[in-house]
Amino acid sequence: MVEAHPYFIDAICQTAWKDYELRIGIIYHDDIPVAAQIWFVGNFTAYIFKLAYREPYEKTSVGSILTADMIDHVIGKDRVNCIDLLTGDDHYKKYWMSSNHPLMGVQACTKESWTGKAYGIMNILSDLKKRVSTYFLMNKI
Repeated sequence: MVEAHPYFIDAICQTAWKDYELRIGIIYHDDIPVAAQIWFVGNFTAYIFKLAYREPYEKTSVGSILTADMIDHVIGKDRVNCIDLLTGDDHYKKYWMSSNHPLMGVQACTKESWTGKAYGIMNILSDLKKRVSTYFLMNKI
């Protein structure tokens, strides 16, 4: 898989490394990396940023093994008291999370310009689409 924003990942990792907040875990099999994770640590919280594994090793749970080892490290060495899986609904997160929190956002638009009116209409339509989709998912229609 090709990373969509490799320069961003490089830059954020370099910044975290300079601030002593970067944690990278890698599992090898026969000198070949089969799973890797990028975490950031700060303010007694570990943030799981990026996970990857080789498909042929999926059934061996190398990602879960690495996650468990990383958790041991950040709790034992970094003394974190919270592990944040950040945003997204990736399937693996349900196995590791005890709770989740909705992600909220605010967008302000002026009704005085055509551009502002267009953004306002797009916001209303986006909200309506989410509500309709949720209704159909909940009622399995």
